[in-house]
Amino acid sequence: MTKKIILVIMSCFILACSGSEQELMDQAKKHIADGNYQLAVAQLDQVLKKNDQHLDAYNAKSYALFELKEYQKVIENNQKAINFQDTSYIPYYNMANAKRELKDLSGAIEDYTTALKLSPEIKDIYINRGSVFFEVGKYVKAISDFESAISLDPNDKLVYLNKAKTELKIDSIDHAIESLSGLLTLDSEHGEAHYWMGLTRISKGDPEAGCLHLNTALKLNFESAKAALKEYCE
Repeated sequence: MTKKIILVIMSCFILACSGSEQELMDQAKKHIADGNYQLAVAQLDQVLKKNDQHLDAYNAKSYALFELKEYQKVIENNQKAINFQDTSYIPYYNMANAKRELKDLSGAIEDYTTALKLSPEIKDIYINRGSVFFEVGKYVKAISDFESAISLDPNDKLVYLNKAKTELKIDSIDHAIESLSGLLTLDSEHGEAHYWMGLTRISKGDPEAGCLHLNTALKLNFESAKAALKEYCE
């Protein structure tokens, strides 16, 4: 459920950058597009040497460093950006993603929360913070974040699935059925949704409906349904 670093490339018109800076940025963007992240970092360091308040360069460097799994450097890079620009959610979001990879989950939650205070309309922040809340066992808070994400984008299938799994953790069966129904309305051939709906229906005392869902899940190549069918439906 992890979302990657946000890469936003602003125009030179907005940034008022010099020609040499723009040339370096263009080269760095090409290296990123080609997957040459080390070269991109080197180019971006040259930009930042010329202009240590170049937000676009910090953001692009974060993206490249994240792809290189240099998570501590991602944090350090974004902290430098925050030192002169603390009103954008992006550095906090990027740091949170890096901290999550480093298993600093409390730090990740703190940075996601700051990002949301700055930009409460960004769906991915809710999704990622909800996922971390799930990891630390704060299921009610996770559900609240997934609900916020759904309110921002009612067509995101993954969020419905994450919400349902979290609701099952606290035995909120009826709400899980509602979430899975929402997902299946969006995608009637979602194998994992049928799998969880099958198990949920069985737990509610409706094995006939549950086994139908499990059979559908297996037909849709969700292999975990095979063992469930053997256990509950044979």
